[in-house]
Amino acid sequence: RLEQALKANTQLKNQIRDIKGQFGDASKNNSRLDRELQALTTNNTQLSDELSKIKKISANAIALDHNNRELLQKNELLKIQIEELTAENQRLSNKSNKEWFMYGVFAVFMGALLTVLLPRLKGKRKSSEWA
Repeated sequence: RLEQALKANTQLKNQIRDIKGQFGDASKNNSRLDRELQALTTNNTQLSDELSKIKKISANAIALDHNNRELLQKNELLKIQIEELTAENQRLSNKSNKEWFMYGVFAVFMGALLTVLLPRLKGKRKSSEWA
C-alpha cells in the first residue's frame, strides 16, 4: 500500500506540476489576450472617432452639394437678368441717341428757318450813309 500511495503521490505531484505549467501558460495567454483586448479597444475607439468624422464630412458634403445647386440656379437667373438689363441699356442708349439726333435736326431746321425769316422781319432799311 505504501508503494501505491507513493506512486499516487508521485502521480499527483506530476499532475500538480503539469497543472501549474498549464496555469502559467494560461496566465501568459490571459495577459497576452488582455493586451490584445486593450489594443483592439483603442483601435475601436479610433475607428469610431474616424467614422463620426466621416459621417460629419459626408453630411456636410450633402449640404454643400445642395447649396452648390442653389447657387448655380441663382447664377443662371442672374445671368438672364444681366442679359435683359444689357438689352434694355442698349435699347435706351439707342433711343437716347435718336432723341439727340432729332434735337440736332430740329435745331438746324430752326436755325435755317430763323436765318430765312429774321432778315424779312426787319423791314427794308433806308439808305445808309455808308452806301
